[in-house]
Amino acid sequence: MHPKVLPVLVLIFATAAPALAAARLEVLPGYTSARPGARIRLTAVAWVGPKDKPVATLPPSIQWSTSAGQIDSGGLLMIPTEAPPQITVRARVGAMEAKAVIRIRRQDLVVLPNGVRLLSGKSLRFTALDFSGGFAKTPAKIEWEAERGLVTSSGRYRAPDTSGPDTITIKIGDRVATAQILIVGKPGKVTPRATPPSGTPAPRRSPLAEGEPWKIRSWTSSGGFSSKSHKIVLDVYHPDAATIKTYISRVGGKESISGSRVVKPGGHYTLTLSLAMTSTGARVALYDAKGKLLASRTRGK
Repeated sequence: MHPKVLPVLVLIFATAAPALAAARLEVLPGYTSARPGARIRLTAVAWVGPKDKPVATLPPSIQWSTSAGQIDSGGLLMIPTEAPPQITVRARVGAMEAKAVIRIRRQDLVVLPNGVRLLSGKSLRFTALDFSGGFAKTPAKIEWEAERGLVTSSGRYRAPDTSGPDTITIKIGDRVATAQILIVGKPGKVTPRATPPSGTPAPRRSPLAEGEPWKIRSWTSSGGFSSKSHKIVLDVYHPDAATIKTYISRVGGKESISGSRVVKPGGHYTLTLSLAMTSTGARVALYDAKGKLLASRTRGK
């Protein structure tokens, strides 16, 4: 007698593979600055894997190209001594392409603001920025001098009582930087204005009367540990102002651009940017049409 064979039901469960994000390419650093004749090592990273947790991989073969200078197969960019104001580097891996922008700095040390007007007898704070480390920082020890006005060790300047140009000079060791300022008309007696009708908006103050390239009205942040949102409200005064750019700083001092906006003198603007957990701070900068830095402000996360 043969044993009875019972039928067996086998269930096979198929587990869906996680949705993969389309691979993308990124060049690091994506936005930085350097001096003519300098060398910069760029790295191309391919991001692949699940959409919520992409993984960075180094492509085995990369095609590099640059708008100026030379770049080798390992991503080492050699900036020419007669470099243009901006260099664009591109990396290609198959059908993927990414780029990085290098802004050329003719000088590591700058004084801001530069080229503004100020009423005689009024005060204005100047800021020194040192770019020698690859990103903007405020030097610890600075020697301040003014040809005609008075300037304190913290950069607080008071204009003379007579109109005309003035030069503010800073020294750090053997490095020197200057800023020009034009002192205009000593303010006279102010005649009281008639009270406007109820509901009439008050006239805005003339931008040139501020004596500053811009005025940051507020800079607020909100969010938790993993991410934060920054909101910046500002007025632009400099007559040559053309663009405002925002940057995000990351661990190691690397900085990347997060946004750019065309502006006009006398305009009022609100900027927003988001900082991830790996971000260490943010910076907003004002430029003229030729890319010259007019003002800059940095804030931690």
